[in-house]
Amino acid sequence: MLISSPGAARGALVFTHVDSQSEPAAKELLSESLLRSLSSRMAVVPCQEAMEDEIALLKLLRERDVRQESDAPERVRLLGKLGKYGCKLPEGAEPWAAWLTAYVDSRSGRREIALRMRNLDQAQAGPRFTSFAEPPDTRLSWSELVERCVQRSFGEELPQLDLEPTIRGRLLNPILLKAKTDLPVQSLEWKLYECVDRDWCEKFRTAVVEHDRCRRTRPAAECPDPEAAPENWGVERREVKWQANPPAVGVEVAGDYTLVASAKGGSVSGAQYLVVQPPPNAMRMFVGPALAQLALVALVSYYRIFYSDSTSYFGAGVDIGSRVGWPFPPLDAKAVIGPSFLMVFVPQNQISVEMSFAFGLGYEKGEEVKLGFGQLIRLSAVWRPKSLQPLSFYATAVAAGGTWSQPYLEIYGPLAGFGWEF
Repeated sequence: MLISSPGAARGALVFTHVDSQSEPAAKELLSESLLRSLSSRMAVVPCQEAMEDEIALLKLLRERDVRQESDAPERVRLLGKLGKYGCKLPEGAEPWAAWLTAYVDSRSGRREIALRMRNLDQAQAGPRFTSFAEPPDTRLSWSELVERCVQRSFGEELPQLDLEPTIRGRLLNPILLKAKTDLPVQSLEWKLYECVDRDWCEKFRTAVVEHDRCRRTRPAAECPDPEAAPENWGVERREVKWQANPPAVGVEVAGDYTLVASAKGGSVSGAQYLVVQPPPNAMRMFVGPALAQLALVALVSYYRIFYSDSTSYFGAGVDIGSRVGWPFPPLDAKAVIGPSFLMVFVPQNQISVEMSFAFGLGYEKGEEVKLGFGQLIRLSAVWRPKSLQPLSFYATAVAAGGTWSQPYLEIYGPLAGFGWEF
């Protein structure tokens, strides 16, 4: 660090020079940002006669008949003499000079700050050189770039902690926790927040990322922490099972979540949007009356989920449905077996609407056995209690049709049922 530990000599900045040829309009802002960043770490003693640039310094030296030498150590000595001529330093303070250069890549527009600092009492010692460039795909202000560069120069730079913006996991399966960081992944503290919907998840994730960015360039008091009042962001913290090695989390309720990782007492943090999807296999079983026909209806379904997101999922499988009723004898029976398509819409985490459509071989037994083409359309309201997932309960109505000698359409219900995913 530039300033020694408490009790030792303190540093005092006596000279600064800013070069911003790539973006001349930013020179004043860069100068103000450099002085503000350094003033929180060391005394700033402006030498009014030579703060603009080194030309003013050389002019002042000539006026005072101070001999100029071309080699760098001698020029450092001259700066030191200037500090003693024109600046009153705090007692025991070491005079420092700072040179800042701003660069802008002409092709990518990426900006970089280079900072050289030198202790003027140590003429033979080399300068401390530090640079900081904008991270890829991130735009920082000049003030933020200067602060990050000064942090790095003083050994105060916080470690990086980057998370993928979005990850997906399966219900009840361990979800691996991954982070790009300078810290051991095992040292990170993870928290899980359940969201009202995806939009709130994204807002909360963005707020956590912005808080981390703010902490890197401003005092902590100026950076409101969204985790202090998560209810304002439409999220609620959930206690779940965390696995230590490898780091993983098991979630028992499908839905939208935000994962937050933090370290160093919360001074470093990152967040990502987590979609917990249902397991890939689904079974459904229904039974109930066909009131108009005085019959009993049963339906069994299996589906393989091939697509899901936070609000819906789709699958394909097979349905087997039958209706058994009067008169008896002969037994009046109808059945359909064939491929089926499933659509599930989830307006809330515990309530959803489910629809399936099946078509295939139809069977009818009355006075005689008939085969034909049959269809089943099912519409269900679904309740998924969090404490019992992956079990769910159904209230269902079914429309059945056939193309036998006399085509028909019948409505069955209400049917009760249950389902589970695995």
